[in-house]
Amino acid sequence: VTDLETPGDEVIATTIGDLQRLAGDGVRRSATKREVGESIYDDLQTELPCFSTGIRGLDGVMGGGMFAGKLYGIAARKKVGKTILLGTISHNLNRAGVPHLFIAMEMSPKEIEQRNAAREGGFNSVAFLKRDDQNLSAKVADYVATQPDNTVFEHSPGASLDDIRAMIGRA
Repeated sequence: VTDLETPGDEVIATTIGDLQRLAGDGVRRSATKREVGESIYDDLQTELPCFSTGIRGLDGVMGGGMFAGKLYGIAARKKVGKTILLGTISHNLNRAGVPHLFIAMEMSPKEIEQRNAAREGGFNSVAFLKRDDQNLSAKVADYVATQPDNTVFEHSPGASLDDIRAMIGRA
């Protein structure tokens, strides 16, 4: 949704529909009520891993964090910090050793990682533009050397749902 006048509930409804289409495999399967109930019961016999986002308040409203096998999406108007939030969550998952895919559809992976490096290094990411910090290269080298490698970035501005499905399949 690109119209800033679009009501929030419409943005949410559109996003939920898009995510539901993305999460499905496109194949409709039938099952009886009993089969569905038995499937629910069987699922309860296996613990569902939950991974902290690294943001206490967000984990609290999400029931503890992000649960394995679930698809999460963040919907909001343009330019309010969705990518920054998701970049932070991804960075925290990476540090916790959780392999995951980050599909960057606006900011590039370099821009996202510059912000992470700046946060870890205790400096403002504007330093990458100004380049007036003589220790910037050393700070970035230290960041790169100490980071786990559990994130796969895909940079795909304007990707369609089919494109996203293909990226998830490759990952």
